[in-house]
Amino acid sequence: MLLCTALAASGGPVRTFRGNGFLVGIAEPQGWVINMNAPQLAQFVLHRMGKTWREADSVIFVRLIPRQADQRAEAFVQSNVQDFEQSCVAPEVRDVDLKMGGQRKFWIKSYDCASMRHEVTAVTEVPGFFILFVLTSRGGPATEPIMTAYREVLTSFVWRETPRHPVRNPG
Repeated sequence: MLLCTALAASGGPVRTFRGNGFLVGIAEPQGWVINMNAPQLAQFVLHRMGKTWREADSVIFVRLIPRQADQRAEAFVQSNVQDFEQSCVAPEVRDVDLKMGGQRKFWIKSYDCASMRHEVTAVTEVPGFFILFVLTSRGGPATEPIMTAYREVLTSFVWRETPRHPVRNPG
């Protein structure tokens, strides 16, 4: 279970989410909202205020994907590229440079599929997980204001390990 709190930040507020043994923090860009009501898709979804995540033209999905200690982001990203290329008739995959500073390494790619799917994905490694940030846009590639919000989410990302709590068995 993840719990949410707000901390002050220079852009939008930073929201923190606690899991068993970790804390995740990301910014909620100005005019955007974090929604945790799409557990079948992602741990949380960011979308513009005034619409639901299902109605929004652009959405950022954030997923925590379990990984083994010897799994690396490069191989994970390459596997995603291969899966995409097999599922699309005319795939276009490009590296993306968002010109972000900071110490966290992200592997960022743009995926376009013949006017059907337009996504930018960023992957980073943390202990026990890949964190996948998927920006998906309907009707074409994301505009610069959308990319600015995406960049803010990525540059604000914080991962901290915290004490693990024993899992209790019911009964």
